[in-house]
Amino acid sequence: MVDSILNDPNFFIVAIILAFLIGFAVIKKLFKIVLVLLVVFMAYIGYLVYTGEDPDEAIRDTIKEIRDTDLEKVKKEAEKAIDKTAKEIKKRAKKKIN
Repeated sequence: MVDSILNDPNFFIVAIILAFLIGFAVIKKLFKIVLVLLVVFMAYIGYLVYTGEDPDEAIRDTIKEIRDTDLEKVKKEAEKAIDKTAKEIKKRAKKKIN
């Protein structure tokens, strides 16, 4: 299959266009996420300034909390969520089949 895509110019052009569209979609989504996170961060800084707290210290505390997060705990929770989702998908698939 890969040989036919690489050897046939028509398939190759379609594959390049498809790869470009997928890459563009991913970058577009990431840009939206970064933009939303930037707005939230700016709102947080505004809140800290409004309440009179030192934003510099608050940011350092937040970064320290993130660093201190137990990665193993996060991995376990992620695995639980993945397992739960997989079970739910299997259950729904069986329902659809029956």
